[in-house]
Amino acid sequence: MAKYVRNAKPTTVHVHIMHNACAVCQRLARSGVSLLHGITPDRAWMASKPGHTTLSRCVRWWLREELAIHRWRRRGAVDECWGWTVHARSSSILANPSAIEEGVAHVKDEILPALARLDGFIGLSMVVERNSIRCIATSSWRDEAAMRSSASHVQPIRNGLAEILGGAPDVAEWEIAVMHRDHPTHEGACVRAAWLQTDPANMANALTYYRTVLMPQITQMREFCSASLFVNRGTGIGVSSVAYENSAALDDSRGAMDEAAANTKSQIDAEVREVVEFDLLLAHLRVPEMA
Repeated sequence: MAKYVRNAKPTTVHVHIMHNACAVCQRLARSGVSLLHGITPDRAWMASKPGHTTLSRCVRWWLREELAIHRWRRRGAVDECWGWTVHARSSSILANPSAIEEGVAHVKDEILPALARLDGFIGLSMVVERNSIRCIATSSWRDEAAMRSSASHVQPIRNGLAEILGGAPDVAEWEIAVMHRDHPTHEGACVRAAWLQTDPANMANALTYYRTVLMPQITQMREFCSASLFVNRGTGIGVSSVAYENSAALDDSRGAMDEAAANTKSQIDAEVREVVEFDLLLAHLRVPEMA
């Protein structure tokens, strides 16, 4: 099999050959590829599975995306290529409780590799509401054009997941305005998501407030992992998602976040419409830092 080893430089990953690697991994190892960013523990675990044909497809996509980012960085054009134009599409489904386990497996084993073959795809995440049946799968895209062009390909994939989960998907498209990671999430991580509403004309002020006031407060929370803000500038709706290492940390942060929500309304005239707590079951969104 192929083994992925992180070297002394935290942003570099080397692919090393082992005796029974598949054909794709053999080619990768012989090429001596050294890439920026790195891979997640989940993908490293997948690499240890024998006969990992699905991983081979993921690896080809992963190399393509990482090499593209590396070329952009060498040209000094990171802001031009990512800027604030990274987009996301979320699908929210009220699932049959007995189908959630099968649905999550389908997302990991079938949907992620299928999306990986589409131009401009960056990553995928999935959360399931704690003590409930709402599932939200979110895909990230290089820019709005890539997200739009993927629509016809994604629809049957989404419909297949909805059929497994036993619910109808509610689809929304977003601009990813803020993304900040302190460290990767692991099994047991949880997410608190807050849906916000403001006047579309007030969106610029809302983004400034989130970055300069809320983000410093959020990052001080115990066992904080990451925070993001998705926005629809046309409707004035935003979704703030904050990930914590475990449910205990999520519970501990509840009071402080309730206070922050109240201050948000008074400071920038943004109403918190809904707050939902989720278990984070798939964390492969792979959006670059944009705090």
